[in-house]
Amino acid sequence: MTLKQLQELRAGKIAQMGEIQAKGDTIVATDLATMKTLQEEIGDVDMQIEAIELTRKYAMNNTKKPEEKKDDFVAVQTESFKALLKGSITADRHEQNIRAAVGSYDVAAGKELVPDEFVRILKERVSEYGMIIPDLDIIQTENHGILSYPTMDDTANVALWLDEHGDIDLSDFATGKIDLNAFKCGTGVVISNELIEDSFFDILVYSANLLGIRIGRTLEAGVINGDGIKKPLGILNTILITGTVKAIVNVDTITTLEIVPDDLEAMIDALPPSQRIGAKFYASDIGLRTSSKWKDTTGRKILQVSSEATDAKPVVYSFGGYPIILNNELGALAVGDNPFVFGNPKNYTLRLVRPVTVKASDQVKIVSDETVIVGTARADGRMTSINECFVKLSIKA
Repeated sequence: MTLKQLQELRAGKIAQMGEIQAKGDTIVATDLATMKTLQEEIGDVDMQIEAIELTRKYAMNNTKKPEEKKDDFVAVQTESFKALLKGSITADRHEQNIRAAVGSYDVAAGKELVPDEFVRILKERVSEYGMIIPDLDIIQTENHGILSYPTMDDTANVALWLDEHGDIDLSDFATGKIDLNAFKCGTGVVISNELIEDSFFDILVYSANLLGIRIGRTLEAGVINGDGIKKPLGILNTILITGTVKAIVNVDTITTLEIVPDDLEAMIDALPPSQRIGAKFYASDIGLRTSSKWKDTTGRKILQVSSEATDAKPVVYSFGGYPIILNNELGALAVGDNPFVFGNPKNYTLRLVRPVTVKASDQVKIVSDETVIVGTARADGRMTSINECFVKLSIKA
């Protein structure tokens, strides 16, 4: 049957149901049986109409340009994901919606369950609340297994000036490897369904912001202070990578519970010249506030301020030509704490495994009528240089 014929057939059956309902209190058992039969027949007709409309939709999509197909897919993807976060549909239904939309756009079925906009917001928040993360050597992998990552030391070797037809000296370089795992961190937010139903805020942006901030803080803490047990091995805890080669140098302050310019000078001097290229200072809040007040004998500020600093752009300080970046994971002015770290962040590799996974459910908190939104990330990090590539400043007793 044609679509028009099916629609006319459906309208006729609905009219028959209306006539029976109009009888009011005089409906008998046979009428009820007829009503049930009509409902089943209308359901069958609806399925045929849906199949024809879906076929036509795909046919129309085939005539669209690739960018138009992508826009249609993104629209379906975003709206379905919002419905999932609001608890209007189940996770299985969301996946079915995406798989159906895949037919009109060239992506892997089931792979694009989370909209690009959501992932973009997550990444922005992770970077915003991870002050050192954007500077690291970041690699992203799809597999979840252990990744063996090479390390190398070639600082002792140089090229040689040669006579005509002179032999080229072949020098080996020291190599090693580290294993990067796929440790998981996760967080969840609980939102009342009344808030979701009654508010006009964008649930997608709201939840992406919260999850991104939390995951960013967690990754940042792992990169700086992680002990390597089910989390990254942080810069402050990386003492030996291989043999007796130190990856991080410790410099004690000369004066107890006080930082002076000579301490930062000592940190620069402690790092080999070859490792100072691209190096930065990372400072705790109290460390940055203390050093920003330093003045020379003429009363001028010792820390230099970036000429690009504006009202809209934060002030960037530097010492000895090296920028100083605020990092809230570093310590205070207390014995044993580390308020400053100096080195090239590219010597630390952060492995991110798959994009952040997000799931929503209105069943976990069904008694209190709340929706739970959970995000997980898998990552690991290690120092990948076997040279002395970082210096930490410690407050000594």
